[in-house]
Amino acid sequence: MPTDTAIHPAALRKSRLLLVLIALVFAAPIIVAGILTFSGWEPVGKGNGQAITPQRNLLDEKVRVQLASGQDYAWRDSMQLPSVVNMAGLRDFYAGQLSAMAKARC
Repeated sequence: MPTDTAIHPAALRKSRLLLVLIALVFAAPIIVAGILTFSGWEPVGKGNGQAITPQRNLLDEKVRVQLASGQDYAWRDSMQLPSVVNMAGLRDFYAGQLSAMAKARC
């Protein structure tokens, strides 16, 4: 049984070059982003939409939000839980989106 495990040098160079090219495909955007960031350039469109100015603190303004159960929404609760506040008018929009997504899964 022959044990010829030697790899032809041209094939070895080709496989190494391919590995380096694959690594560059993933590394190039990170390197370019780092260079642009450290040079001081930042994209114009940061974030989602425009900021609300002036910013409002709904707790300090004592804005009252009532839950479907009739209770007031606790802006600062003793337990920090993730929450979503449903603004009026968006409920039907999101309900339609969720039902469309549910239908698409079936």
